[in-house]
Amino acid sequence: MVYLGNAFSINMLDIPDQGKVTVEIKDLSTDEARAALVEHGFKSVVGHPSLAPVLKNLLGLDVEFNRESITLTPKDILIVAQYRGPRLEEGATDLPEGAVIRFYKVTIG
Repeated sequence: MVYLGNAFSINMLDIPDQGKVTVEIKDLSTDEARAALVEHGFKSVVGHPSLAPVLKNLLGLDVEFNRESITLTPKDILIVAQYRGPRLEEGATDLPEGAVIRFYKVTIG
């Protein structure tokens, strides 16, 4: 499964007792993130209601607000849209001045 989210947390991992999990994080351009989401299809787990419409506009994809908790398996990919900037105003569809979104591909092994 491929997910699009706005955060990554250790709580998303199923870590076996006395085991270890390897996490790989790769920086992606907006075009690379869009291509990965289009190629595989994706489920939105964007838990910030003001960010979902901004991502929808930026990526040109149907990005829904969805505060669902997920547990990643080694077969899953999480594309994280990390927002940096001033607080998003309700109803925003574009990034405010000075804001950026960086994309990261998270895989586990």
